[in-house]
Amino acid sequence: MGLVIDIKDWRGSNNKQKVYLSWMYEVPCPFFVTGKNDKTQYIENMKIGNLLLGSRWGALFFRGPMLSIADEDVFLALLRLVSEKEEYRINAKMSGIKTYAYLGPIDEVISLTGQEQKRPVVRSVLRSIARISNVNLEAAIYHARSKGDFVMEEDEWEIIPLFPSTYWRPTGERFKRELYVVFSPYLLELYRVGKIDRIDLDLRMRLRSQTAKAMMRFLSLHREERWSGTIDFLVDALNLDGRRPFAALLADIKKAIDELKQIGFLDSETSLTDGVAPRVVLAKYKC
Repeated sequence: MGLVIDIKDWRGSNNKQKVYLSWMYEVPCPFFVTGKNDKTQYIENMKIGNLLLGSRWGALFFRGPMLSIADEDVFLALLRLVSEKEEYRINAKMSGIKTYAYLGPIDEVISLTGQEQKRPVVRSVLRSIARISNVNLEAAIYHARSKGDFVMEEDEWEIIPLFPSTYWRPTGERFKRELYVVFSPYLLELYRVGKIDRIDLDLRMRLRSQTAKAMMRFLSLHREERWSGTIDFLVDALNLDGRRPFAALLADIKKAIDELKQIGFLDSETSLTDGVAPRVVLAKYKC
């Protein structure tokens, strides 16, 4: 049996539900392409998604450490495990709301991220989980006093942790440890309704480039088979470091496109134009 998250269990108004269901994988997305020497940055108030001030239902803000593409690999692996592996899925609660937790070996997570079972990899995965556990989403819900009179004042406010509780500890058996990760029910609802699970994790793990993984995520969550736009927009959408020289960014994008073509994700219609204002056309392979 798959995930069963009853949206009726959620506290608050329909407006709040809209805010929760809109946060993930919009522009900007909370996962960034980072360099080897980049230090973890703390993001104080990044507005996520198309929740602009003109919205009639609220705004959502990201607060916590900047998450990397490697963190996203771990994040997606855990979501897949808790949704597909019943033997590792247990019932849990967050603030009285029904949710699920992963309880099982960390080896399963490592395998899904395409890495080898080595001690440095275990430490890296645990650091990723720790960073994700320190991320909160802050939801501000607005209301209208009367029909046609929209007031931009907070009516409700709530902090939403992505992983409310985590641990990794001995099981009592020699050399065996278990990983425990509680998921926000709002996050699991996003996965259940298909806002996240359109990313082919097996195909993603064949990619080596962070930029290629970010590009695959960007395209996977667009239902259209073809996307076209400017390089500047794509740099923002993929969370590339816009402070880098434009030529270096362009080289990364070209390399990512080549890698995605090699694994059969992009087809021959994909193109990148030269010139003063280069544009890119990304066409997904039609199975």
